[in-house]
Amino acid sequence: MVLFNDANNNKVMKNDFIDALDKLKVHNAKYLYIHSDLSFGIPNAELSRKEILGTLLDLVLSTGVDNIIFSTFTFSFPNNESYNVKTSKTLMGALNDYTRKDSRGVRSLDPIMSNVHFGKDKTLVTDIGKFSCGENSTYHKLEQSDNVLFLFFGVHPSTCFTYSHFIEERLKVPYRYNQDFTGKITDASGRTYEDTYKFFVRCKDVVAGTNPKITEEAYKNGAIQEVPIGDNYIYTYDKDKITDIYVKGIKNDINFMLGAPLPNSLIQEYVVNKYPVIAM
Repeated sequence: MVLFNDANNNKVMKNDFIDALDKLKVHNAKYLYIHSDLSFGIPNAELSRKEILGTLLDLVLSTGVDNIIFSTFTFSFPNNESYNVKTSKTLMGALNDYTRKDSRGVRSLDPIMSNVHFGKDKTLVTDIGKFSCGENSTYHKLEQSDNVLFLFFGVHPSTCFTYSHFIEERLKVPYRYNQDFTGKITDASGRTYEDTYKFFVRCKDVVAGTNPKITEEAYKNGAIQEVPIGDNYIYTYDKDKITDIYVKGIKNDINFMLGAPLPNSLIQEYVVNKYPVIAM
């Protein structure tokens, strides 16, 4: 089955994705957390969007990993929007948005950073607290788990490794803080209620950035693996190895994850600004 045609008009086949996931040894993980951007080429016009996305989801699920999680963040409350677990769309990629409509998955009630889980331990998304990126969050549960891989499906880890903000939260960096956001949530049964969640936001005038040293170190210590496919790559991060890089980096330099040095004064003031600017 042809899924995409790359820039050189080469066919990107279903089996190419199977081979890529196999080379990355994804099947050896117990937990797989996924970010995606399907930039592998032009989608096959003979297939519907649903057929392509459904095929890719089934390929990931067929790896046999016990717990597969897709990020489906909406940042609803910070944007003064209600959150509906069934209908609130995510901008975390077409594949990730597709997962929220699949009956095999369970989506968390988090109105800021929801996730969809497929597999054995559904408490990864059902038994979570009110910190979207902190205590008893899905990320906290992954921190406490062994054999965790982060999978980046056609997107480079440096652009969307949201777990890094959890690392910042654990280290209590001075330039972020947990702020309460309140709004309405509609659960899977259709019940609507008001609730409050905490979001780990940046202080005013703090500039987020991408440090090229992170990727350099990731290659050096084996934290990152990659396989080319079509016009892009599929990458994986080993949780423990990449965490070590971030922890050491932040402890050695508080500006490690920033695009500019910290301002002289840190102001805890949040301004509503439509995703994706508000979070990353």
